[in-house]
Amino acid sequence: MLTQTFHDVLQNFKSSTERELLLLLSRTHLDSQEINRVRTILQEEVSWELLLQLARQHHTLPLLSAYLRKHFLDLIPSAVGNDLKRCSGDQVIRNLEMTQEMLCLIKSLEGQGISVVPYKGPILAHTLYRDLGCRQFDDLDFLICQKDLVRARKHLQPLGYHYRWEWLSPAQAQATFLAQCDEELFREESSLKIELHWRVLSARWADPFDLEELIGRSESISLGGSAIRTLSGEALLLVLTAH
Repeated sequence: MLTQTFHDVLQNFKSSTERELLLLLSRTHLDSQEINRVRTILQEEVSWELLLQLARQHHTLPLLSAYLRKHFLDLIPSAVGNDLKRCSGDQVIRNLEMTQEMLCLIKSLEGQGISVVPYKGPILAHTLYRDLGCRQFDDLDFLICQKDLVRARKHLQPLGYHYRWEWLSPAQAQATFLAQCDEELFREESSLKIELHWRVLSARWADPFDLEELIGRSESISLGGSAIRTLSGEALLLVLTAH
């Protein structure tokens, strides 16, 4: 269905209608006034091409799809509805797989005495929307104490995860470590990436966060039938703002 490039779409549609729709449908909650406003807009001429492209660009397509299919299905062209249903289904499956992997990794690492605190990814989807399918994410992020980083990497390697810069010499790896705040590991068979953050910000920036304190003050939540620890709401807001 989507054949034009994003540049072509932007050139052809100068109206702010699609941008207003995107903003309205990117909220955590829609009240009756906002629902009525969306219905009014959808009864006018809308560029679905532009709207879906904008949603993809801003990684809000799952949330936009959920609202459109829940409240405005009667105003959506059938072809668009089919696209949204397919995209939403694919996203939900991927998110559930990644959430299950996150829970398995936490259990496996904690079994080795390595504390990790997940944030972003499934955590944000659960915290903001109470629905794992409403947020698009492509990797899993964990906070980890620097002293546990090498042990974590060694433990994850037999599970299929490979350090992105494993081909570097020891001196190069050390230089990279000093300049960065996280380490990326990939599992090729599932195209899954995890990031182990031992700092919130890279060494180029002043980092006011005490990671051990953040981890120590983490809170327990229930996700997927498991109790896991993550940042408090206040700490999460500060970390995301800085990040």
